[in-house]
This record gives sequence, structure tokens and C-alpha cells, in this order.
Amino acid sequence: MYKDKYVNAIITAAGSGSRMGIGITKQFLKVGKMTVLERTIRKIIKSKYIDKIVLVIRKDEEKDISELLKSIKSNKTITLTFGGDSREESTFNGIKAIDKNTDIVLMHDGARPFIKTQLIDEMIEATDLHRAIICAVPAKDTIKIITHDMKVKSTPERSRLYMVQTPQIFDYELILKAYQSVEYNSPKITDDSSLIEAIGEEVFVHSGDYNNIKITTDEDLILANILAQEEDNEDR
Repeated sequence: MYKDKYVNAIITAAGSGSRMGIGITKQFLKVGKMTVLERTIRKIIKSKYIDKIVLVIRKDEEKDISELLKSIKSNKTITLTFGGDSREESTFNGIKAIDKNTDIVLMHDGARPFIKTQLIDEMIEATDLHRAIICAVPAKDTIKIITHDMKVKSTPERSRLYMVQTPQIFDYELILKAYQSVEYNSPKITDDSSLIEAIGEEVFVHSGDYNNIKITTDEDLILANILAQEEDNEDR
């Protein structure tokens, strides 16, 4: 709880991992001593402000994830709900599963296991000033806007470009209103904060972390194992 505000975290872990071309979903891949999802959950649990966690999963993985949760000792309640056809639909299912007395909602991708608990707590504290907060890092590479036939259309100013991560943190009533008001399956909606923008509300940026990677490709796994080894050595 943060200043008498009830904080609920939603972890989305209902993806198929199809881009990796592996036989299991990516949350069950092992990086270091534990799976991707377990590492993610443990970071969220450590937050001193989060009261409850809703884990959005694939229905056919309920048994395996229930077994995984048995190994995680915590006095915080973790409830399961099932995902939808898209990441946004899965998140909305998570929103509908949280307690209605919630004040602050934290959204996080289950495939980002290297989020720092300190960053989570800093972002929750920032809700004193803002109702919608994302974490992001400056783009390192030059970005090109291209046409459908792969021709460069323009080059935006790199200093104004940021790569958005999770967690994203919202006032509960605000994110609920956004999901109820906007067609979240629109191609223009690529993350939860886009829904906030779509209803004309402001979104503020908190400095993210380049190590807070989302495991999506085989190349990500190489870096993930290096980061996991560093974390596991620190925990000895």
C-alpha cells in the first residue's frame, strides 16, 4: 500500500512466444537459475507498495503456472486470470479481475524479468504527481519512417525519440475508462499508454533501464543469460 492507496499489479504472461520458434512459451524458458516468469514475479513481489498481483496466463498453462507459484513464498496474494487474443485484451481481462477498491494499477510484461524493484517503487511514488506514467529509455539508433514499399519517408529527431518499456502505472479509474472507451484492438494502439493518449489524457515518462529487456528473440536470450548470471551472483 502506498499512502493508503491500494496498489494492484497486472503481469501479462499469456503470449505464445511464436516469434522464437520454440516448443514452449518464453515465460518457461530458464535464464540463470529460474524461469523468465518466476524471475519477473519475484521482482514484483519485492515491491514494498504492491498489495496484490493478478497474473494473466494462457488457460492451457494454468496447471504449470500453479506449480511454479508454489515455489515462490510470499504473503502477497497472486490470482490467475486468462488472456485474450491480443496483449491489450489480456491486460483488460487483468483489469477486470482486480479488486474494485484499487487506486493504482501497475502493468508489466511477464517477459521483462530484469525490471528493478527500485524502479517500480519510484514509479508508484510518482503517482503523487501524475495519473499515467511509463518508463522509457532514449533511442540509441537513428530511426527512419518508411513507406509501405520500403522507401525512407523521413528521419525524426533522435533526441525526441524514446523506447517504451513496462511497467506502466495508471490511476485505476483512468485506465478503466480508457479501456472502456477506446477500441483497443486498433493497429494504432500498441501499448496501454496509447489508450490514455487516445482519450486525451497526459502520459508522463520516467527514466527506464536499458537492461529491462523484453525477451522476444533468440538474440534476447543471449543477453538475458548474461544479466541473469549477474543477478544470481549478486544474490549469493
